Amino acid sequence: MDIYQMAMNMELEGKAFYLDLKEKATDRSIQTIFGLLAEEEQKHHDLIRAMKQNTAQLPTSEKLDLAEGFFNELIVNALSFTTQTSVIDAYKEAKHLEENSIAFYKQEILKAKKAIDKAVLLKIYYEEKKHKLLLENLIEFLSESEIQIDSAEFDRLESKDYL
Repeated sequence: MDIYQMAMNMELEGKAFYLDLKEKATDRSIQTIFGLLAEEEQKHHDLIRAMKQNTAQLPTSEKLDLAEGFFNELIVNALSFTTQTSVIDAYKEAKHLEENSIAFYKQEILKAKKAIDKAVLLKIYYEEKKHKLLLENLIEFLSESEIQIDSAEFDRLESKDYL
């Protein structure tokens, strides 16, 4: 399998994973974030296919700015929802997927011969880093929500009203 096909397959796997997370999410904002990440992975796939066909052009991406807005909406609205370890684990797996993509593209940037290929790979590399950061923020937010829920229950048990 050539490097282009490997990269395209990796992006389609990422897209499928994000669509699965989107389907499992119960919050509209989180569904939107994962839908946008799935769209980004499809764009990466299409870019790599264009590179393979020597028709690549440097893209622009406003979608992640929109995703960051939805993430901020989660924080501003202080949505109350309980998290399950399996949900956070799924987000951690998505982060791991992005880390693998980052490592892959970092290597391929160094190997690229054509300037446009280097530019496209660099663009995808930085977009994957944004995906990772978004996921890290989401994991942190969900983990803090879980801790606050646990902490609130613990505080209630220690209350003098219950002694």
